[in-house]
Amino acid sequence: MKEAIRQIIELKPDDNSGSTISNRYGYQKNWAMMKMLELERKGRDYMIVFDYHEDIMVIDSLADDPQIDFFQVKSLRGDYWLMSDLYNAKDGDKLSILAKLLKHSVDFTRTRDFYFVTNSFFNTSQYAKGEDYVPSKVPFSKFHENIRMKTMEKVRQEIKDLKEGVWEHLYVSQEQLSVNDYKSELLQEIQTFIDEKIPLGEIKRETMYDALYGEIEGKQNYDDLITDENVLTTRKSIRHEEFANFIKQLSTFKSYDEHCKIVRNEFLKEAKFGEINLKREMEFRNILNERIKTWIYNYNDVEFLQLCTLIKNMVNEYNTVDMLEDDNHWTAANNVLAKLKGVYNNYRGFSDDELLALILLEYAR
Repeated sequence: MKEAIRQIIELKPDDNSGSTISNRYGYQKNWAMMKMLELERKGRDYMIVFDYHEDIMVIDSLADDPQIDFFQVKSLRGDYWLMSDLYNAKDGDKLSILAKLLKHSVDFTRTRDFYFVTNSFFNTSQYAKGEDYVPSKVPFSKFHENIRMKTMEKVRQEIKDLKEGVWEHLYVSQEQLSVNDYKSELLQEIQTFIDEKIPLGEIKRETMYDALYGEIEGKQNYDDLITDENVLTTRKSIRHEEFANFIKQLSTFKSYDEHCKIVRNEFLKEAKFGEINLKREMEFRNILNERIKTWIYNYNDVEFLQLCTLIKNMVNEYNTVDMLEDDNHWTAANNVLAKLKGVYNNYRGFSDDELLALILLEYAR
């Protein structure tokens, strides 16, 4: 068992009440969903753990010796944050917000970065923006020296054995989702993911949102202590592999099947006599019904996605610049194929008819 996983299981959380109180609010679920989409769009292998030890933990690829990033997610309506809000414990709390977050650096050996995440922002008098300012990742070092010194002093009083280097791994992630309209923002994020990663498929963004929200809610609401790796992976976390299978389960081929029908029943019939025989027609059916259908929802297939984008752009260019008067869909697609073969480094070895089928599908769309 990997060290990071072992410690998550063996260490009892200091306070697991979050999963029964504020952490069930919609804002945190939506931010977690946004984080998952970000990781998927980057092609990261990961495990994201919900409401255990911390609001969100993201663990690296389990193929390596993984490290953990910790995210404490807080929404704020009106006003703004001061660093003193983070280092002063509220009445009834054992530790301040920052102390709770940074204590993980003492409890775990495979920690990397620590994030305070909020929809709101810090008063600009607290830090220097600079030319490299990115609201989603503001280093602690950007805060003014007097604020940093006061913060470190206050947190050290709470955590005596805090390592000095931890401050280099502390970040503020601000302006993250609107607390009043986070669902609309997430629907747009999901649509962007679908457009980029599943260009030939059909998944309704509302369906994907509702299903993901339900999955995350179920993971958050599991309140028992984690006793083994299987419970952690199945009841309290979502992995990249699980997300990929989840997408396949959501997929619908209704539109794709309609586009295939157009290619088979209309575009192939536009070919001249002798260009399409029974054997080639059967090969096209196999390409459309089997091979391409398999590739569509493998959204981690970067080469296939880049090929689809290239074909889309080349079809648009041909239609606006190079279209001939006597072109039909079949001849236009073959002309695009000739241009494609001149610029595309086909190291995957797609056959001409596979490339032609993709071009015909683009016309069918």
